[in-house]
Amino acid sequence: MTSRLSSLLSLIFPITSLLFLNSGPHAVTDALLWTLPFWLVLAVDWLSPSMKTLSVKNSPQGFYNGLLYGLALLQFINIAVMIKFVSELAWLTPQDIVSSLINLLVVRFLVGTSSCCSGIIVAHELIHRGRPVQRLLGRLLLMSVCYDHFAVAHKRGHHSHIGTPHDITTAQRHESFKTYWRRVAKEHFLYAWRCEKRRLDKNSRGFLRNTVSNTVLQGLLIELAVVGFIYAEFGLLCAAMFLYQAYSAIRMLEAVNYFQHWGLTEEESHDAIAWVSDSWFSNLLLLGLPCHICHHQNATVQFQDLVYYDQGPKMPYGYFVTNLWVRLSNASFRQNAALQLESYSRRGD
Repeated sequence: MTSRLSSLLSLIFPITSLLFLNSGPHAVTDALLWTLPFWLVLAVDWLSPSMKTLSVKNSPQGFYNGLLYGLALLQFINIAVMIKFVSELAWLTPQDIVSSLINLLVVRFLVGTSSCCSGIIVAHELIHRGRPVQRLLGRLLLMSVCYDHFAVAHKRGHHSHIGTPHDITTAQRHESFKTYWRRVAKEHFLYAWRCEKRRLDKNSRGFLRNTVSNTVLQGLLIELAVVGFIYAEFGLLCAAMFLYQAYSAIRMLEAVNYFQHWGLTEEESHDAIAWVSDSWFSNLLLLGLPCHICHHQNATVQFQDLVYYDQGPKMPYGYFVTNLWVRLSNASFRQNAALQLESYSRRGD
């Protein structure tokens, strides 16, 4: 269970992104220095102390809801300021071009990371909430990274079929991240579309009303409208960077999904439903996401009350280090994960 003060660490990436965007464009060296918080987070996550097993308590809601809403507001502000930032980059001289390209690289780096941490992860928390306005806010956050259909695919697919061959999100042992990424990018949307079609067909109210009520279609149309508006008002580069930060955030999310359940099918993993990470630092920055077993046991438990359980194979590092490991050296990750999984399976025999 998180404390109020330590949970403010979740503001690191959105605030860093906002400060970078609001103070630029930057000279090349200055722009690169703005990536330092990411590398520091990586180092701290590598050396993070372990979480301890805690009992669930009822935490005060106001502060933690305020933190979620603050993170959501920062996400929308960062997207708007990013578009303004990109539109003001200079391209007149060779020096301008080099400087602007480096600035764009850092924008992708910072805003993409922030959009995953304070966009998608906050959205994941909100789409599981009971109040319609909170679920709507979660969907709007997902739309800021063009991934609204994830709400349907995650809640109706992943949570219903976790640990079975029917779960799109459970990566198989033989599956590299590259293969997994190509598969889920397509299958999540198709699964969400089929789910919505089945839901609407059960109580068919006619083609027109069904079409209007299709939440996947609603999200897709709003996302297309946003991209079209950015293109019309600010130009192609701004629209491309909006899509690029979305791509970066989604890819980070799917790397998390990849290692959270890699190889954990019912036939191979006994009672494990997720990999275990006891990184205290990852837990704070990512709003309890490493307490993933507790989340699957009861998806209505709010992030500040999630409990760390260790009934699964253990990752050697926190989420930030593992995410980078999965994407940059996937063969090494899979080799290590296979050994860890075999060791865990033997303990369960």
